[in-house]
Amino acid sequence: MVVDLDAGFGAFASVNAKHGFRPNPVTLYAVQLLNAEAQKKPLPPRPLLPDPTFVADAGAYAKTYTSPDGRTIEAVANGYSLFLSIGGDKVPLEMIEPGVFISPLRPYAKFPFVFTRASGNPTAASSVPSATENAAGSKENEPHRLFAELVWGPDWFASSDYQGARDNSPASHLAGYAGHYRAESPWAGSLRVVVRRGGLWVDGTTPLSPIGPGLFRAGAEAWSPEIAAFHHFVDAKPQLLKLSGFDFWRIEAE
Repeated sequence: MVVDLDAGFGAFASVNAKHGFRPNPVTLYAVQLLNAEAQKKPLPPRPLLPDPTFVADAGAYAKTYTSPDGRTIEAVANGYSLFLSIGGDKVPLEMIEPGVFISPLRPYAKFPFVFTRASGNPTAASSVPSATENAAGSKENEPHRLFAELVWGPDWFASSDYQGARDNSPASHLAGYAGHYRAESPWAGSLRVVVRRGGLWVDGTTPLSPIGPGLFRAGAEAWSPEIAAFHHFVDAKPQLLKLSGFDFWRIEAE
């Protein structure tokens, strides 16, 4: 929502999508149009839509990532865009934020592709630069951190720049939690819980840390009050996940 109190105009817009459901540029432009019309001035030009395929540092991602079982994903830079070569498929990417991409191509649209820098901090590429950091996000007098890991849902891949243990062994005690859960709400929709590198993840991006039987802290921050609670176990599989005030019920669908 954008309101110009002096001019007496306001505009509101929303979309039923998970990404950017508050389209502020739309409402801002609407108010600008109303102001221009009221003042009998030329209408302002329509703002340019951002290109979701634009990746300023596409070359930094371009390398081959290999899973512990030998599968490979090659990230290929094409100017200022990026695509993945997976088993003969050319998978286009759209950037949500630095290091995090989605693809409109099925079945790769199921999870985001998340690149992690060698420091092990998955948000290193998108953190706000401090006073000692330059515009590229790297601290002065420190070597540039290279992208070393790539994850997609339950899958983990590493480039030659990765220096840690290369293991993605299944955690049998967590396997029953994995699955597709859906809430009957247009705001929540559905989510998928996966097992990766000995831990649980929501949609492959939000870690779940155990704090009790069937209870997990959602998110990487130890202080987070967000709790994921699993209930109604049948054959070691929970049928209900309570998260963010919503009831997500297990469904047997991909």
